[in-house]
Amino acid sequence: MTKPITSVAALTLFEKGLFQLYYPVELLIPAFKDIKVFDGLDVEGKMKLADQKRKVTILDMFRHTSGLSYGLFSNTPIDKAYREAGLDIFKEPLESFVENLAKIPLLNQPGSVWHYSYSHDVLAYLVQRLSGMSYDKYLQKAIFEPLGMADTSFGVTDDKLPRYTTCYGPPGKDSQDAKIQAIDTPDKSQYRLGDKFQAGGHGLVSTTEDYFRFAQMLLNKGEFNGNRILSKKTVELLSSNHLPPELMPIRIGPMPLNGVGFGLGVSVIVNPVATANLGSVGQYGWSGYATTTFIIDPVEDMVAIMMAQFLPAKVALFEQFRTLAYQAIVQ
Repeated sequence: MTKPITSVAALTLFEKGLFQLYYPVELLIPAFKDIKVFDGLDVEGKMKLADQKRKVTILDMFRHTSGLSYGLFSNTPIDKAYREAGLDIFKEPLESFVENLAKIPLLNQPGSVWHYSYSHDVLAYLVQRLSGMSYDKYLQKAIFEPLGMADTSFGVTDDKLPRYTTCYGPPGKDSQDAKIQAIDTPDKSQYRLGDKFQAGGHGLVSTTEDYFRFAQMLLNKGEFNGNRILSKKTVELLSSNHLPPELMPIRIGPMPLNGVGFGLGVSVIVNPVATANLGSVGQYGWSGYATTTFIIDPVEDMVAIMMAQFLPAKVALFEQFRTLAYQAIVQ
């Protein structure tokens, strides 16, 4: 659940007046200047390209309407181009990753489609450029240290490995054992990379207690234990739906999330009835790939966090967790 933290980091710089949401990204990251847009394939199977109908904005990056893709959840010609170009945020610095990403056409016209993407990695690079600090150091200064999030970082140091949780997955195809299997263990984890790996979309390692501090800060309208990270009005902006009706419902893969819009790095429930589950208008949060999720509900004054550590994400468990959390409310 790295993306909401990236959003907050970027918004701390927004509050300093260093950018506006409507700014074209190319104004602050020149590599995005005049990037083309995928416009189908010709008879030979080659990409046809079009000009942008409007510039990609910083708001587009926050709300996943940038036209970027992810290379993980779909197999479009642009996702294939990412793979062919060797884009790998685990293996290259944030700066070169974003610069190389901008050499590949957009999948969609900016603002025309909600599509989960590398957008938050671009935001992380923006934070790095505007702050003059490496991304991890800015997170420490602006968020983790003020909130007392001592166990949140990119990577796990050797002294903390005994506390690092194994992540599990389904049994292998050739396995005769129906039990789940360990797929990411402390001694072999890729998250021992430490500060060699930094990204805005994924990769932070944390604890439930640390993430609670972050979520409670948002529920408190930007403040936790006397330390203010964002203003009340900025948190309201973050947690509001920024998608027009024609771009809803959002979806990851084939399943639409009915009744759900998107704010600045978080999903936002606009119609609980349409979600076919318990909840409130204005409830917001997000989920992680290892079956982690968090809920912030200003109506019920509630934070709920689940970290199940299972890959790939068990979406049904998110809904079950939400039902269990809300059915416990009695007054």
